[in-house]
Amino acid sequence: MAFRKILLALLSIPCFNSLSAQVCELPTRWTNAAMNAAIPLPEYPRPQLQRADWLCLNGQWDYMGGKDKPDAQAPESSASFNGTPEKIRVPYCPESTLSGIKRKQEINMWYRRNFTVPDNWNGKQVLVHFGAVDHDATIFVNGRKAGAHAGGYDGFTFNITSFLKKGANTLIVAAHDANDGHTPSGKNGPRGDYTFTSGIWQTVWLEPVGAAYVHNIRLLPDLENNRLQVTVATDPGTTITATAL
Repeated sequence: MAFRKILLALLSIPCFNSLSAQVCELPTRWTNAAMNAAIPLPEYPRPQLQRADWLCLNGQWDYMGGKDKPDAQAPESSASFNGTPEKIRVPYCPESTLSGIKRKQEINMWYRRNFTVPDNWNGKQVLVHFGAVDHDATIFVNGRKAGAHAGGYDGFTFNITSFLKKGANTLIVAAHDANDGHTPSGKNGPRGDYTFTSGIWQTVWLEPVGAAYVHNIRLLPDLENNRLQVTVATDPGTTITATAL
């Protein structure tokens, strides 16, 4: 996970950005392709538990960020986006040129995105996944708080079925990163070699699941006894069948 964070930061190193007329400081051979992609990182983001139906939410989101913006540290209600908000390209961090922002020390970061649940998801539960948000994230769906998460390196998921409505839905993310070096930051930050990576920095996506579904799988090999222990996290009463190939 830490390696991917560094790699994504490298991919985010600036090139010319038509949104904000920023000039490339250290381009790579991937920069232009990333800048011109209609949907950044459109591939399914998880090597395991891949599902056929999913909706990538990467791309242009409304954004406001800065020390003077509404406090994004564990808010109980979402901030209002007044006037014409800036645009940020998710999942690139606001410090990067690829995001369209390229500012440091944002501290309070607010993201907004509208989405419509596909018709063929009717009757399904809907999950929203975040690959990573640095450091504290609070999620609002249609103005209601759906959950919160702390930690910039691990992914998290919320079941947002009860918050959804027919037609357009609004997802707002409040992300707070003090950028003071007191939270785990690896080589990022004042004591390291790289610029901070704040806010959303990994893919955001939706998935439909049934009433009972696989939440997680843990594989533990036992080489001495030629066995593989499979632990499946799912809903109570669910029957699991495993096939060894």
